[in-house]
Amino acid sequence: MLVYSIAKPVSNQKFTDFYILGINGKADDYPSEFGMVNDIVTYVKYGNEGPEVVSGWGDVVIGIGNHENQTSVYSVKVTIDGELVNFDSYGGLSSLLGPIELGDAKGWEQKIGIAPQHIGNGQKVEFMLYKDGNSDPYRVLDLWIDVKQV
Repeated sequence: MLVYSIAKPVSNQKFTDFYILGINGKADDYPSEFGMVNDIVTYVKYGNEGPEVVSGWGDVVIGIGNHENQTSVYSVKVTIDGELVNFDSYGGLSSLLGPIELGDAKGWEQKIGIAPQHIGNGQKVEFMLYKDGNSDPYRVLDLWIDVKQV
């Protein structure tokens, strides 16, 4: 019995991992500064001293890990300065990522591109994870960006 308990520990702790990764697939070098001309993003700077990329989108990878001891269905929305925004996902625009059905102990990652809607420093980007159809976010992650007129 002791060997079975060690080989297959029982965990009653339920949780969901929710994370974002930067341009290099690590927990750094997130989009930090955007340059805009006529409401169009012309460049994105990653991290404090990271690369500057000529692009209309600031790329991040969203990750979810299910440890709820049951299958759960997730979705993700993104707001910038409190405004729901469309993001680039697989070349198409969407304001909702999902439904994403994950069995227990399963994970999922996907790259998306975000773009601010207006000029201004200190804009809060919120990534909101919803679980099992609830209307309130289950988890929220934030980034802060500056958006400069070019």
